Formats: sequence, structure tokens, C-alpha cells
Amino acid sequence: MDVELAISRKVKILGLDYRKSEDELIWCSSTMEVSKLFWVSGYLICMEVPEKSFEHEIETGEFIISQLCFTKCPKYERFKSIARGGQIPVVDMSSMKLFQEIAKVLATRESST
Repeated sequence: MDVELAISRKVKILGLDYRKSEDELIWCSSTMEVSKLFWVSGYLICMEVPEKSFEHEIETGEFIISQLCFTKCPKYERFKSIARGGQIPVVDMSSMKLFQEIAKVLATRESST
């Protein structure tokens, strides 16, 4: 059996916005019916990835994120409470290279907002 590793060459983020608070990001994600949030390096992240993005990645090696919103979140928690009741899961992505690289971009972007 031959195993080939084909890591994405590039990640393209089409829209990137800093949210002023966790509550703002969580409320927006819940109204947009996002199923989960991500946490890495002190940031809470909400991402919108188009379905065609995965097909595009296979064909070109380029992964597309249509919208990424983020805010500071020093401590990881498995769930965040939603204002209207309920919870949204948060996935710790600290060990994933893709998210480590995204966090580097967020750190530079945050300092310019």
C-alpha cells in the first residue's frame, strides 16, 4: 500500500474580522447556525468554509475560508453558553499546524485593529 501525504500548500481567507467580545462572536455564530467554534493560542474563532472548498483543495492544494471572525479568549472551555439558552461546542485546535499558522496571522491582525 502506498500512502501519499498531500498537505495544503496555501490557505486563503477571504474575509477576516475581529470581534470586540466573546459574547458578540458567540451570538453571531449562533444566529448563523454555526455548529462549533475553534480555539487556538488564546483566540476564539468562528469560520465559514464553503462546501466547494474541500473539492477546490483536492484539485489545487489551496484551502478557502470564506469568512473568519475571532476574538481574544485566554482560557479554553469545551462549551460556550449562548445568550438565548443552550451551548455551542468549542474545539481545541492547538495541536493542528493549520490553526497554529492562522493564529500567527490573527496576532498580527489584532495588533492593527
